[in-house]
Amino acid sequence: MLRKISLFALLLVALLLMLSAAQGQDRTPVPVVSVSSDFTVTWTRSIDAIGYAMRYRHNAGEWQINQLLVKGAITHNFADMPPGLYEVQVRDWKVVNGDAVNGVWSNTVAFTIPDPNAPAPQPLPAPQNLRVEGYTILWDAVENAVNYDVILKTLSGSIPIANVTAATHDIPDPVEGKFYVVLVQSKGDGVTYEKYGGITDAFQFFAYPPPTPIPTATPLPTSTPVPTATTPPNTVPQATATTRPTDNRNTNTNNRNNRDNNRQSREEWEAEQRRLQAEREKRERQAREWREQQERERQEAERKRQEEERKRQEEERKRQEEERRRCTTSRSTQSRSYPHSVGGRCTLWHESRTVTTTVCGDGRRSTSAGNWSVTGSSSC
Repeated sequence: MLRKISLFALLLVALLLMLSAAQGQDRTPVPVVSVSSDFTVTWTRSIDAIGYAMRYRHNAGEWQINQLLVKGAITHNFADMPPGLYEVQVRDWKVVNGDAVNGVWSNTVAFTIPDPNAPAPQPLPAPQNLRVEGYTILWDAVENAVNYDVILKTLSGSIPIANVTAATHDIPDPVEGKFYVVLVQSKGDGVTYEKYGGITDAFQFFAYPPPTPIPTATPLPTSTPVPTATTPPNTVPQATATTRPTDNRNTNTNNRNNRDNNRQSREEWEAEQRRLQAEREKRERQAREWREQQERERQEAERKRQEEERKRQEEERKRQEEERRRCTTSRSTQSRSYPHSVGGRCTLWHESRTVTTTVCGDGRRSTSAGNWSVTGSSSC
């Protein structure tokens, strides 16, 4: 008998442990808080929690604590709160040795409830004077812009969009002579000014390093003038040397050499012009291929947009059709009373019945009533 009781106790303990493990699988040591688009704050259940406390502050003000004593409550909606910036934290509380013990505060979630009466955000213009100097992209700063998105593309694909606060951006890993296309978009704070402002036209360029500045020559020190020699008196002038006749053979040779040099220089110039023309045609071909690729991408994006729009319209049609078919049912009670004489004594009988009304979205309506049943009686 004692052995059976021990075995039963062991089975009961094992069952309790399994149930405890199953209940704790979706629990965390500290609540993990998140917020949805409809301003509903949700947190995970923590282990052995009896209840939860939530605190929030509005527009960086003082923390307000809301004690939630319901153990099953793990959500709270802020949609009816005044507009502004909210920060929310949650902590649990437990009972340890008969005393209530508060846990630690969770992570902070922040969200902004917009003011429906606030003026619409103002648009931001596109940056102006987009230009490239060496491997640096520059533009004129836009007033009230918080930051900028720099969209850089090459013939081999797009470079990840860079978000910068200054009106300048260095090309990442630039390649000399490589073809680039850049666009810059201004961005606002999303409250007073629109989050996505104007965007520049596509600016095409070939990347080349900035020219190396020519060092300034250091001027030579001024030399001390040599004093002029004094001519001794009664000096006999020296005889002037007779000029030799010009050698025509040397002159002809020099002229021939000059003609050869000029012809060689012209051939080199023509070869350089042909090379530059080929490079120009290559760049134009690359730019044309890039524009064609952009047009194909634009057409593909438009096709996807139209397909998504068609799916959205189809889903909306199905939703409306389902809404029309959906029916709601309501029940009401009808009562009546009538006199009845038994043995010369007047008795008032009371009866009631249930009436069921069904109304559908497409206008259909039906009503059904149950049988009358006696609910009581009284004297006339």
